[in-house]
Amino acid sequence: NAGPLKRPVSMLSFGINTYFTGKDPFAMKVTNLAIHLLTGFILILISRIILNSWKEKGFLQTDTHLLSLLIGLCWLIHPFNLTSVLYIVQRMTSLSSLFAVASIYFYCLIRIKPFNIGRCILFSTLMGLAAGLSLLSKETAVLIPFQIFVIELCVFRFFYKNYFEKLYLISFHGITVLIPLLYLGFHLTTNIDAYSNSFSFREFSMLERLLTEPSIVLWYLKMTLIPDLTHMGLLLDSFKISHSIFNPPSTIVFIGIILTMIITAGLSLKKFPFIAFGILWFYISHSLESTILSLELAFEHRNYLASYGIVLLFITSILFFLNNTKFNKFALIFCFAWAMALAYTTHIRVDHWESPLKLAIYDAEHHPNSERAHMVLAETYKTIYTVTKDDNLKQTLFDSSLKHLNIAIKLDPESLSPRMGKLLLLSRAKIILPEKEAFLLYSLLQSGNIDASTINSFQHLTDCVIKNKCHLNKLTYIRLISNALSNKNINKVYKANLLIQYSQFLSIVLNNFDDAISFCEEAIAINPHKLIYNNFLIQYLVQVGNFNEARNVLNNYKRKDVNRKNHLLIKEWDTFFATKNLP
Repeated sequence: NAGPLKRPVSMLSFGINTYFTGKDPFAMKVTNLAIHLLTGFILILISRIILNSWKEKGFLQTDTHLLSLLIGLCWLIHPFNLTSVLYIVQRMTSLSSLFAVASIYFYCLIRIKPFNIGRCILFSTLMGLAAGLSLLSKETAVLIPFQIFVIELCVFRFFYKNYFEKLYLISFHGITVLIPLLYLGFHLTTNIDAYSNSFSFREFSMLERLLTEPSIVLWYLKMTLIPDLTHMGLLLDSFKISHSIFNPPSTIVFIGIILTMIITAGLSLKKFPFIAFGILWFYISHSLESTILSLELAFEHRNYLASYGIVLLFITSILFFLNNTKFNKFALIFCFAWAMALAYTTHIRVDHWESPLKLAIYDAEHHPNSERAHMVLAETYKTIYTVTKDDNLKQTLFDSSLKHLNIAIKLDPESLSPRMGKLLLLSRAKIILPEKEAFLLYSLLQSGNIDASTINSFQHLTDCVIKNKCHLNKLTYIRLISNALSNKNINKVYKANLLIQYSQFLSIVLNNFDDAISFCEEAIAINPHKLIYNNFLIQYLVQVGNFNEARNVLNNYKRKDVNRKNHLLIKEWDTFFATKNLP
C-alpha cells in the first residue's frame, strides 16, 4: 500500500525475489546492489555527455572520460547511499532512480546528435516508458521532467539547428514542465487546507515542516561533501523544529543560505554551468519530499539521486579552479583521495549493518537524544528476548530493553510508543506496570498524540493478549483501548484500526460477538476502503449464525474488490456458503 500509486513495479521486484529465493535477505540485497550499480553506470554515461558538452563549449579542459568515471565512482561508493542498498525496502528509491536516470539518458541521446524525427520518436518512446516505470516504482519520478529541464538549461542551453528541433523543445518542456507547474500552482491554491489537515497526526504543522526543511536539506549537502558516520542513521529525528522564521534564529540563516545558493546558480549559469547544474539538480531532487508533504522530516535515502549533482559539482569545480594554478597536479589526486575516503567510510558503515542489533546499538550510541533510536534498540532487544531459551541471556535482554524504553520515556515523557512498549515488555515478563505509570498512560491515550507507532504498539499488545502470551488484566486492556478510542484528536484511519483490534479481542477473548460485530461495522463505516475489515465482519456474523447477513457482506465485499486483492479469502467464503444451501 506504499504511496498513492501502490508502487507496483517495486512490489513486483520483491515478488520475483520472493518467488525464486524466498525471503532470504542476502538475495534481496544482491538485487538492490545490482540496481545501484546499474544506476551508477548510467550516471557515468550521462556525466560523459554533460562533460563533453561543456568541453566543446570551452568550460572544461580535462579528460572527460576519466572525470565521468570518477564522478560515477564517488556516487556509487558514497556512504550516504548505503541505505538504498542494504535497507531492503528502499529498493523503491533505487529502482525508481534507475528508471529515472535511464529516462534522462534517452533525452540526452536525442540532444547530442543532429535532430532526426525517427530517432526522436524512438528515444522519446523509450524515455516515456522508463519514466512510467520509474513512477510506478516510486512517486518521486514526477521530478524527472524538471531534472531534464536542469540538464537542458545548464548543458544544452536550448540550442537548436532547425525548426523541428525547436518545435520539439518547446513542445516537450511546455508539456512536461510548464503545464505541470501551472497545474501545481492551481492545485495548491485550491487544496492548501487539505495539505495542512494531513499533518493532524504529526508533531509539526505544514508551515513548521516547510521552515524546518532548509536546515535538513543543508545537512544533506554537508553530509554529501563531508560524510560523518556519527550523524547517520535510519531514524533521523533529532532536528530542531522551526516554529517561525525566527524561532530558532538559525531558521532565517538556513533559508538565506539556500536562497543565496539558488541566486549563485543563476549567476553562474553562463560562465560556470557545472555550479548551476549541481545546485539546481540538488534542490530540484529534494523539492518533492522536503517541502509541504506530510512526511517524516528526514531520511538518508531522500538524498540518493540528489547527491549526484553535488558530487559532480564538487569534483568538476576542484579540477576547474585548480587547473591553471600551481596546484593543478594535485587536483586529481585530491579527488581520488576524497573517493578513497568515501570508500573507507562506507566500508566501516557496512560493518554497522552486520545485524539489526549491531545497527540499533550504533544508532542509539550516536543519537543519544533520539527517542526513536532508543525505541528501536529496545524493540530489538525485546524481539530477541521473546525467542531466546537461555534464561540468563533472557534476563540480560529484558534489562537492556527496559533500560532503553525508560531512556526513551525520559527523552519524551508525552510520547505514547515507549510507554506502550514498556507495558508490553512487562506484560510478557508477567510484571504489572506500576500504578502511577498506568494512570499516566491512560491519560495520554485519552488526550495525547496517537501516531502510527502507537497503533503498531497496540497491535502487538492485542496479538499478545489474544495469544495469551501477555500477563495483562482484561479490564486493563479494555481501559487502554477505550481511552484511545475516546481521544478526540485520533486520526480516523487509526481509530478504525483500533476498532478492529478491539473487535478481535471481544470475539476471541470474551466471546462477545454482538459487540465485536458492532465495532467492526463502525470501523468499516469509518474506513470503507480497507476491504479486509469485511472479512472480520463475516467471521463474526457466521459465529452467531447469521449466515444470510454474512453472505450479503460477502457480496458487497466482492463488488468492491475490483483489483482482486482479497480474492483468495472471498473464494474461501464462497466455498463455505456453498455448503450451507442458503435461500
